[in-house]
Amino acid sequence: MKLFYVTLLALFFLKPACAQSLKDCASCATQVLKPEQIEHLSIDEIRYLTNDLFARKGYKFKKGEEVDSYYIQKAWYKPVKNNDQIVFNGIEKQNISLFQSKALFLKSKREKMISEIKMLKQYVLADNAQELSRRFKYLKTKDDFQYLQKALEMISVNDIHWYKHKAKYELKIDDGDYIYVYSIDVNGDKIQIVYNHQGGSKIDEYNTLYPTDFNNEFAYAWSFEFNETLKFIKFDVAG
Repeated sequence: MKLFYVTLLALFFLKPACAQSLKDCASCATQVLKPEQIEHLSIDEIRYLTNDLFARKGYKFKKGEEVDSYYIQKAWYKPVKNNDQIVFNGIEKQNISLFQSKALFLKSKREKMISEIKMLKQYVLADNAQELSRRFKYLKTKDDFQYLQKALEMISVNDIHWYKHKAKYELKIDDGDYIYVYSIDVNGDKIQIVYNHQGGSKIDEYNTLYPTDFNNEFAYAWSFEFNETLKFIKFDVAG
């Protein structure tokens, strides 16, 4: 029994430790962080950690802003009168540098993805089948291409809203007959462009002018994957 107990103990300590993502910067003044602790974090989460590190040193945020309103509620937060008085120790400087490097990497990756989406839009609107095939592995077909053109024509790439690893832009138009929804969704490295042709208009939702049970609803979705470049994955139809 004794030998069996010792063996279990050895196996327990030999089990590889899995680094968990950092939740706040409570230990950022005394512990040098490892890259794997922030490996899966987004730009938003890195920005939060940076603010949290600064807040724990008493950094005075701009009054009335969201960050200031958040930390002013923390019992441990003691803002200084002058931010120039704050001195970071060696460990904090290393952690700030790690955050900055990660943020720059993620920003560069996001900008590259946006650039690829803009290039896709440019080639689709220009009806450039050759470049769409060469660059994005998308083969133009008469059944769906006109809808992809319309979706990208209506989608404002610069107005895509980001939150952590996700992003979205959606435009809904009700023309009195139908509702058209044009959207782009980003989830990590997955991008989906959607053309959604919905049924009755909300303007005349009871069909009082031309009463009918006819409902022509359908949705087209184009899926892409980003890995330095954008690559077409599949086309789906619903309805």
